[in-house]
Amino acid sequence: MAKAPTPSPAIRIAGQIPIHCKWTCKKSFARDYVVNVGYLGQSTHHLPNESLNILNQVNPKYLSLGSLLNDNILAPAVVAAGFTPPYPGFTTTYGSGATLAQALKPYPQYFSLTPLGDASGNASYNALLVKAEKRFSSGFQYLVSYTWSKTLTDSALSAFGRSGPQDTYNRQVEKALSPFDIPRNLVVSFSYQLPWGPGTHFLNKGWMGNVLGGWGVSGILTYMSGTPISVTAPNSLPIGNDRLDAVYLGGPIETASAGRGNVALANGLTGQAGTVTLNRAAFGFPAPFTFGNAFILPNVRTIGTASENLALFKRETFAEKYTFELRVELFNAFNRKEFGGLVTDLTNPAFGQYTGVGIGPRSAQIAGRLVF
Repeated sequence: MAKAPTPSPAIRIAGQIPIHCKWTCKKSFARDYVVNVGYLGQSTHHLPNESLNILNQVNPKYLSLGSLLNDNILAPAVVAAGFTPPYPGFTTTYGSGATLAQALKPYPQYFSLTPLGDASGNASYNALLVKAEKRFSSGFQYLVSYTWSKTLTDSALSAFGRSGPQDTYNRQVEKALSPFDIPRNLVVSFSYQLPWGPGTHFLNKGWMGNVLGGWGVSGILTYMSGTPISVTAPNSLPIGNDRLDAVYLGGPIETASAGRGNVALANGLTGQAGTVTLNRAAFGFPAPFTFGNAFILPNVRTIGTASENLALFKRETFAEKYTFELRVELFNAFNRKEFGGLVTDLTNPAFGQYTGVGIGPRSAQIAGRLVF
């Protein structure tokens, strides 16, 4: 009797150190104001990318055989097509699993092979960076940072819930937007000391100045684009690939209700349906024994993030060496929702609906601090 095969052995591939290249330039001017404009380009190669290299996938040219791939290697139709077992004992080892597809694998004695140390991944990042800053003067300071960027990679499949490529023989199509690509990111932080009280222009003397003085406001405002969307379909191919993409059939991808203010979350506990933001009719399953074409959706993203954290504070100095600060802080001050958990599985009845949120509801806290 033939020896049973090792189901999924690991093969170590000599790895290489990732390469990073960056180019930056900036310009600063003025006294209390600083403006930096820069470009950042990063090209990364030899990233760890074991999931992208499927060593034991059947060559997709055999997909033209259709359902014959699922037949036993000794089936009359398979024999008539000119195929034979790849080695003695193949049918004994695999039994009912001794299909033509298994026989056509590069290493038919194994179900699959896992490469260890494979460093064939690539990524690129290009960004315009703009920063405007007002240094503290006249009780006011701010920092505005804006990033306009694009990240491409062939190595972040797991972030989309994918374990590997659709076709390891055509890996160049795996290059797409990174699941973490956020093309626009604006962050504004500020602090403003209100202009009354001791040492200011108004009410700088008397008891009223002491009561009303020392107050200020500060905040951090964050606004970001959404992330790319990937639509999934069940993998029905018998060739040992890791995923099967959906097919884009045409028409609008987003529905008319895709805007932030129109979205209601799906509730799995109550069964309440959420707002459908993706057009299910725009996608379909690939024809039998063919690949899909909708890996990363073009020009369609999840709903972005908007969040404002604000604070009102008062500082009071006494006995010349003690400073007491009272702060009232609001997190997510305008009670924004960051929608998450978008369902992109074509087989899920909740396709196109958001099922969760990424930030909590508005909250507040009061804190005191003594500095001495």
